Amino acid sequence: NNTPVGICGSGIFDIVAELLRIGVVDSSGRMRRREELEGKLPETLLERIVEDEIHGLSFEVARNEEEQILITQGDIRQVQLAKGAIRAGIEVIMREMGVKADDLDEVLMAGAFGSYLRKESALRIGIIPPVSEDKIHFIGNAAMVGAKMALISVDMREEARRIARSVRYVPLATNPEFQTYFMEGMLFGASEL
Repeated sequence: NNTPVGICGSGIFDIVAELLRIGVVDSSGRMRRREELEGKLPETLLERIVEDEIHGLSFEVARNEEEQILITQGDIRQVQLAKGAIRAGIEVIMREMGVKADDLDEVLMAGAFGSYLRKESALRIGIIPPVSEDKIHFIGNAAMVGAKMALISVDMREEARRIARSVRYVPLATNPEFQTYFMEGMLFGASEL
């Protein structure tokens, strides 16, 4: 129970998912003002919706002795940009492979971000295609584990080479569908694009 000093990347996604769930943020990413939510949320949550000249419309996540820790409308927009780019990349690759969300047996989330993001948050904001939670698996630092396996085992090193030879590069920046998926992917919610 330390004094909060900020919010990590996966924490921002979790907070945005909760703000979506309770209605403080809508699917377009717009933060609602306190008066729009009166009678729909407990007063303790309404009090956390603040607006000032410095931050604009914000939600107070925590407070310490010196400052408030806020999620601002600008922060929500930044989450939308990141989420839209990630989801657009996933959609372009799935399309290139001729795969739909229903075809996925599992979704593997790697790295620190993937290890700490909650499944329900990933689905609620729509950063991954809509799949059942039991298909989502967190695999930690996959790059490090793979590197160790390749160092220790000749067979694994050869398997890594075989996989590397079979990988197909998909340039997202020049893909005509990327921009469309990116725009659609900026909307929050679990949906197939």
